[in-house]
Amino acid sequence: EFTTTMRTMSARTETTRASPRAHTCVGGPWTRRQAMHAALILSVVRPAEVLARTTPPPPGYRLHRDRLDGYTYLYPKDWLPVTTAGADSFYRNQNNLEENLFVDISSPSSSNYASVKDLGNGDDIGKRVLDQYLVEFMSTRLGVRRESEVVESTFREAPDGKLYCDVMLRLKSYVNNNQYGITPEERVQYLEWDRILLATLGVANRRLYQLRVQTPTATFFDDVERLQTVRDSFRVMEVEEDEL
Repeated sequence: EFTTTMRTMSARTETTRASPRAHTCVGGPWTRRQAMHAALILSVVRPAEVLARTTPPPPGYRLHRDRLDGYTYLYPKDWLPVTTAGADSFYRNQNNLEENLFVDISSPSSSNYASVKDLGNGDDIGKRVLDQYLVEFMSTRLGVRRESEVVESTFREAPDGKLYCDVMLRLKSYVNNNQYGITPEERVQYLEWDRILLATLGVANRRLYQLRVQTPTATFFDDVERLQTVRDSFRVMEVEEDEL
């Protein structure tokens, strides 16, 4: 039994695990079994706990280091940097353009965090990240419907001694083939996209740091080891106050 085997293998250190829960449970969010399968895969495949301490970066990865803002992470070497407004750093998989990562940092003038637990427990943080994504994906198009699910929200202490929170979401978007149709027959709804969204949150310099990764659900399990490596390698660090 795959799920039982994965649970036995898992030796993940955690202080809180949020129960997977569905939001807008219409038309097929993951079953509890599927959600556990995905979460257990991520909890077992954790090579970055070793890779994060490796210098130079391991084969297949490059190191992104921001000394000014105080964070580092590994990213796959075939991912390319993208210049975009709003993100502190951004990379995209050139072979799968829907797969990307970026880092978001709260403003130093409006932040005063001591720990990621200032955001609440695992359930609170999972809902916070989900609500953030739903606002960002909000659409003004007629007939758009979103289904969302918090698969996992878990605290983790990294080898640097800092506490991080790993969040895993699934988000689906449905649209009408004819948003101006009058009858239901003219407004047939279909799946526009289906994505897995990973976020790792950490606190340093009184600021909230978020590493956010997204990938199509259809290819998630094909690339899960690399995505987990990226997520586990994320580290935040203190910097001189006059550099912030």
